Amino acid sequence: MKFEFRNKLLSVLLFSLCSVVIAAENSSAVETIRASLKKVISSPPDAVEATAVTGIYEVSYGATVYYVSADGKYIFDGTLRDLTTGENLTQKRLSGIRKLRLQEMNEKEEITYKAKGEERYSITVFTDIDCGYCRKLHSGMEEMNRDGITVHYLAYPRAGIGSDSYNKIANVWCAENRLDAMDEAKGGGSVESEPCAHPVDSHLALGEEFGVTGTPALVLESGELIPGYLPPKRLLKLLESKK
Repeated sequence: MKFEFRNKLLSVLLFSLCSVVIAAENSSAVETIRASLKKVISSPPDAVEATAVTGIYEVSYGATVYYVSADGKYIFDGTLRDLTTGENLTQKRLSGIRKLRLQEMNEKEEITYKAKGEERYSITVFTDIDCGYCRKLHSGMEEMNRDGITVHYLAYPRAGIGSDSYNKIANVWCAENRLDAMDEAKGGGSVESEPCAHPVDSHLALGEEFGVTGTPALVLESGELIPGYLPPKRLLKLLESKK
């Protein structure tokens, strides 16, 4: 009994010692990586964390993820996958970051079409007034809302700041009734409004941070980014499959 107890105690002590050593090594590597990055990137990373791969650390700047060697000599971007499970570890991490960033947003900056009755799902859509598929998605708004889907719009004029599309969507956000203004603009109508302190620039920056390259771009509650248009029924099936 005493021998068995000593063995268990020794195992616990060895495990604790290993944990301390690993923590010290990680701390040293994180400091080394931060120092190396500081030489080439002015802003500090939001996080530096060990990955499942020995000697490789994940570095995040907003919703952008890089991988850096523990000695701080090499940096690369790309996708990290677990070959055993097939899981995309990079996308999982990015989804988590997007989800957190959206939770931090002020809902007053969004244009929201609420679900009819019980809300089953909620999606965030980066949209452009002059985008044909964005208008097509908007034409299915009533059906999406009826299916229990709440849609939160963020502005993403693809032509950039100062463009005609930018001015159109800024007018929508500055309108007294944003929902009516969005409906009018999506239907090809003209919306005029007094200039205001709108969030279009910050929405554009967020979209770029998220990796949006076109519109519509849908972000699910999990933070997963779905590029392109989906008809209401296909969208509903996708959301149901994610439960």
